[in-house]
Amino acid sequence: MGKILLSISCFILLLGCSTTPVGSGKETDVGVWQGKVQMLSKESKNRKWAYVTWISDSPNQRMRIDVRAVLDIPIATYIRKEDGAHLWLFTEGKYFHSKDATQLFSTLVKFNFDPDHFFNFLGNPQKLGKSWECENKLSLYTCLSPSREAQVTINHENVDKRVINLNKGSKGLRIRLSRSKVRVTAQQFKKLSTSQFDIIEI
Repeated sequence: MGKILLSISCFILLLGCSTTPVGSGKETDVGVWQGKVQMLSKESKNRKWAYVTWISDSPNQRMRIDVRAVLDIPIATYIRKEDGAHLWLFTEGKYFHSKDATQLFSTLVKFNFDPDHFFNFLGNPQKLGKSWECENKLSLYTCLSPSREAQVTINHENVDKRVINLNKGSKGLRIRLSRSKVRVTAQQFKKLSTSQFDIIEI
């Protein structure tokens, strides 16, 4: 009886049951993270906030980001999996697909950056590349790009919380996330419909 009730609960939540290691106290990116993202421009001093649900699954090289405005109005959904990267912009009615995840992710955040780095940011922060200068000091991981034009900082004091700052020139991105108890499933990475979107291949 208990197993039946558990199965029904999973079905209602549309999340399914999984053996993927999630929860609190684990130094892994895997999980469903929730929080806010702030995009800012130092030139115009313009700041825009949005709510974000970030699903990360590095063992299977999968990532999903849902960005929403106030009243839960969908703005964008980004999915990265084995067939490349996908991006739905709901307010513009556009769907993008590309095998180049960096190029497509930049369309979402207006910031040129490889999204695969977030697997490390949400798990155990590691060096971004041979030419990046990185240091971990008092649970604050900081990296400077080879040109020193871009800076990344990750506050990872709590394994279930992250504050990530990306800055390059006059543009910046701040992401505050907390890992929920929701489990990661294959269903969460299923492609959305494109029937009412302009389809753009990059």
